[in-house]
Amino acid sequence: MAYFEELTAKRLAQRTNVFFMETDQLRSIVGGFKKYVAGSNLAKAFGREYDEIINYNLQRNWNQLTHIVSIGKDKDKKGWQPIQMDMGSNPLQILDDYLTNKKTIAIIDYVVFPQHADALSDMLIAWSHDVKLYDNKSTIILFTSNINLFNETLRNLCYPIIIESPTTIEREARMTQLTKDLNSMGKQSGQTINLKVTPELIQQSAGLGLDQIETALIESFRTSLKSGKPEYKLEYITKAKIERLKAANMFYSEPKLPFSSIGGYEGFKEEIRNDFVKLIQHPEKAAYYGLKVPKGILLFGPPGVGKTIMAEAIAYELGLAMIKWNPADERSKFVGESESNLRQSFTLFESLSGENAPVIIVVDEFDSAAPARGKVMMTDSGVGRTLTNKLLEYMGDKNRKSVVIGMTNFLEDIDEAMLRPGRMSGIWLMLYPDLPARVDILRLHTTVFRKMPLETNFDYKAIASKTLGWSGADLEKLCEG
Repeated sequence: MAYFEELTAKRLAQRTNVFFMETDQLRSIVGGFKKYVAGSNLAKAFGREYDEIINYNLQRNWNQLTHIVSIGKDKDKKGWQPIQMDMGSNPLQILDDYLTNKKTIAIIDYVVFPQHADALSDMLIAWSHDVKLYDNKSTIILFTSNINLFNETLRNLCYPIIIESPTTIEREARMTQLTKDLNSMGKQSGQTINLKVTPELIQQSAGLGLDQIETALIESFRTSLKSGKPEYKLEYITKAKIERLKAANMFYSEPKLPFSSIGGYEGFKEEIRNDFVKLIQHPEKAAYYGLKVPKGILLFGPPGVGKTIMAEAIAYELGLAMIKWNPADERSKFVGESESNLRQSFTLFESLSGENAPVIIVVDEFDSAAPARGKVMMTDSGVGRTLTNKLLEYMGDKNRKSVVIGMTNFLEDIDEAMLRPGRMSGIWLMLYPDLPARVDILRLHTTVFRKMPLETNFDYKAIASKTLGWSGADLEKLCEG
């Protein structure tokens, strides 16, 4: 657990007494952390014995504290038991007494609503740099779904730790244990169940939380069990990804349109295939020839020429999933929340990118995501510039795994820093289709995408010759009637 190592290092360094742990996997993370604490592992890592380890759970018990005690005669067997409290007593005041007068670790979890943060803020400020707490290393560890529920002043006094999505090893371990349990359950009931965890399953689960993975696999198992062939199906992992992205206002899809579905632009497609697609598909060959694997391209051209469908076709040729993302959705009126939203999106992109299977991020109207400095509105409070800087930072990250395909009608409206090599590997200009392309587009829209009862010797060229300056979208509209 990388986050646990960071927590230990900062606690031993006396960075602060209060630590914020942000995660969208509260159930699995909090549950695993409590088990870890119950085994005295946290106290050992902090290098001292503690008098009390207390939990304040805001999900169910606003007026109740629990602590770890020995169960039965076995002193090594630990469990959580309620702390005896007088009727009407304030849990935070009792917790303050423990933290001040005893060596105490306090775990506050399921902080998910603004009222939770409001109720805790005054005490957290008091605890964050209290000298008595420093002396005995009393520590408050707070689990929340969003650090920005707390105001900026408090966040600066505490130490935030962002818990990333589970690693490949963690995902494989959870899948293996679940598979072992399900196979054992089948054996006990007299059924032959032989579920297996495949490398493809492990790779495809990247970006999901452990709870989400477990839910998807159990759903797949239960559904397939009815047909008499229990198995894990990748479609359930994909479904879980789609649900997670929807919650973040994004659209996930597996492209279905190849280059052959785009009429014309043969030279354009061949150039994209050689300078972009093949380098991503064969990074070892790129390295052999001293070439960098591209991390992003920008499709530039007038409206309606097919930039969006070209982006989808590129993803199809790569054989990779794509996410349609609008950075404007990350904006918020609350201080710090826009940056947090953007950071969470970047984390999601990276977690969804496997070791050899990056996810494609498609951004329409890229000029609105990274506007040129002279194009920023006078009424902008600074949030827009901050988001642009964060996007620049992400795009320039050498360790970035995701591949970005941006689209714009107005190249001059994009921040020049976004267009430099390292962020964008190339800018491809898509113009209005020429005559052969218009013929091909008309043919596709009348015989492939829709079956129109045309004569076998229909003269497409005669129609196309009258549509000089028309875009692909205009030609599609013509075929619709």
